[in-house]
Amino acid sequence: MKTLKELDAERIKRDITPFKGRELNPSKPVRVYRNLGRHSKQPWSIMQGKYVIGHATNLMLADCKPVIFEKRRQRILRTGLKTVHAFIEGMVIGSGMGTESTRTGRFGLSVHYDPKINSTFIYSDGKEFKGAWVMRFQGTTVEAVYCN
Repeated sequence: MKTLKELDAERIKRDITPFKGRELNPSKPVRVYRNLGRHSKQPWSIMQGKYVIGHATNLMLADCKPVIFEKRRQRILRTGLKTVHAFIEGMVIGSGMGTESTRTGRFGLSVHYDPKINSTFIYSDGKEFKGAWVMRFQGTTVEAVYCN
């Protein structure tokens, strides 16, 4: 019989579409970024280590913090070419589907990032986002609860 931890790991892996046969290691942190490809059906790319391991439409992370590579951001501002340079780092805890918020539409505070306007992730009210215990990535929106 499988343990609860093993069942959780299987459920989490089901929520992520593998990329190039790579699989999520649920005991290691990931970096999630918005996939800007026009033809992508799954807007979130998930990196573990230095490799993309999969993509998802819905995802929940715990122990979240923003990561921005400022030199890459400056290159974007200088050249106008898009490159991956900003992530939310945390531990995958599921897809967030089935939570009360999937019925009500609200989960937490909305978080945004635009390298041309801000050098950090911000809340919709303009305050700087410094981290959160839990974040939900659903469709193209990002929301945080229990924020730092």
